[in-house]
Amino acid sequence: MNRKLTWPSLALSAASLVIPGLSLLESRDARRLAETVATSDFQASERVKQDLATLVAVLDSIMMKGVVYSQQNRETRDDDQRPEFVDLEEEFEEIHEVLHGPTAIALRTFVAKRSEAAEREGADSEDWRLFFLYLGELVSKPDPWSAALHAARIELLLSELSEEDINDVARFLSNIPGRIETLWREREHDVVLRVVMEMVAEDVGDTNDTSEDSRMEDAMAFFRYLRDVEQIEDPDVDLFLAVDDTDSAAVSGALDRGGNPNLTIGELVSRYQELHAGFASSRGR
Repeated sequence: MNRKLTWPSLALSAASLVIPGLSLLESRDARRLAETVATSDFQASERVKQDLATLVAVLDSIMMKGVVYSQQNRETRDDDQRPEFVDLEEEFEEIHEVLHGPTAIALRTFVAKRSEAAEREGADSEDWRLFFLYLGELVSKPDPWSAALHAARIELLLSELSEEDINDVARFLSNIPGRIETLWREREHDVVLRVVMEMVAEDVGDTNDTSEDSRMEDAMAFFRYLRDVEQIEDPDVDLFLAVDDTDSAAVSGALDRGGNPNLTIGELVSRYQELHAGFASSRGR
């Protein structure tokens, strides 16, 4: 018996042929998506985006709380027993989590490369060089309003990140073992870390106590003597002192005036060796 083919029956027959094909394509797409999600590059990209989103949310929270704090009574707003007391402890903990995680390593590599490019191009300033110093200052701020101003400065930097920049950070993160191998070489372009590491790498000053802390204290005391007593105006001296004081504005100012982060403490001490006797005399040595 011949069955008459109608348009509905033809459509159903066609659908029966197409649907398995679609299912096959969908399964292939699903498998491809699963493989993509499983790659370290994808996971690294998502981790970076998540950490940066968390950081921005925390910075926004700090700014909002800073505004609330600024409107409160100055005589009572620092009383932590008040119900209205503005507490930033949770926000600071979130920042510490980012700073102590792998994304921070990737960001340091990104910052180092930005600093290297600035040095190569002879740029007067590059705010990204001070990104981690800004974060360090933020979590050390004595009041929410000061913290809010610092948070705004950091968020302005983050707002400059392009999709390409974020992907660069993610690529650094996706190969942490490989990044560790080159981290020390790239760190020479991280202005603040380079100065800090230099502070403990040099044997400077004339002292009977040869501990690293004492040598560094001697060097910083000598540089303060040069600046405050001898009235020496030297951006290299100011740079070391600014890092020692964790003063990002002073660091930026010293760099803008030509401070050389590649200079060693020993070289700077030798530059003013003829004044070291006066410094030792001022300390009763």
